[in-house]
Amino acid sequence: MLSVQVIVPTFRPEGYFLKCLESLFAQTYPKSKYSVVVVLNGPRHPFEDFVLANIPRLGLNCEYHYISTASVSAARNHGLSVTQSDCVLFVDDDDYLSPTAIEELVGCAKLGSLSACKMVSFDDATGAEVEDYLSRSYDKNYRRGAVSLFRGRKFVSNACGKLIFRNNIGWVRFDVGLKRSEDAVFMYEISAQLNKVVFAGSSALYYRRLRQGSSSRARLPIRIVLKEFSSISFAYLSAWSRTQFRAGFLLLISRLAACFKLSLFRIHKC
Repeated sequence: MLSVQVIVPTFRPEGYFLKCLESLFAQTYPKSKYSVVVVLNGPRHPFEDFVLANIPRLGLNCEYHYISTASVSAARNHGLSVTQSDCVLFVDDDDYLSPTAIEELVGCAKLGSLSACKMVSFDDATGAEVEDYLSRSYDKNYRRGAVSLFRGRKFVSNACGKLIFRNNIGWVRFDVGLKRSEDAVFMYEISAQLNKVVFAGSSALYYRRLRQGSSSRARLPIRIVLKEFSSISFAYLSAWSRTQFRAGFLLLISRLAACFKLSLFRIHKC
């Protein structure tokens, strides 16, 4: 059986963080084979007390770490630095998993592949499910069982909800200099070690919370958007170079195109 460590970065945790931890405790995968690494980042108090009070209550096999840098990328990198398992799974602190998620991800995991959950997005205010590009891509490709990285490229745009072998990650880390698309750049760089996306069973669900007014969907002045696009594009090209150009060129073009499309959406004329 593969060992799994779930990396959960958290910033100013609230009640939703408990929902995340409860879903991890409820996993059907043997508890001796998985553990959780919680990395609190940014303000320490009173959030540390909140985290430390609830971990023992839930009975999780859990490591707690604190870093002062308020950065999800830095928190994930710290989590990677302390993991020793066969595989890692990133879960955001306001999201949660279905009970069989880890078990089903492990069931289809193979070195060199990316095992993916079905992503279920929901509106934070109403709780209603929201169809998005990830759910549509899953529904379109699930019956194939496995697809190429290019065909499953939407699943290579986000680090959460995928079981990734530590050997496929190696020394690749999230770019702490990026405010957006750091997931996509990280996943693109490790894609040099991957050959396909494998879909776990339809009951392996990753529930993804969509918040009103999210900064990732906010519109911005064109000068800021263009600067951001330039930084992200440079990060992609740098990642491609670091892989010695083994990461897919077509996948790179698709990522840059997706970034450009999002940039157009975010432009707000001032």
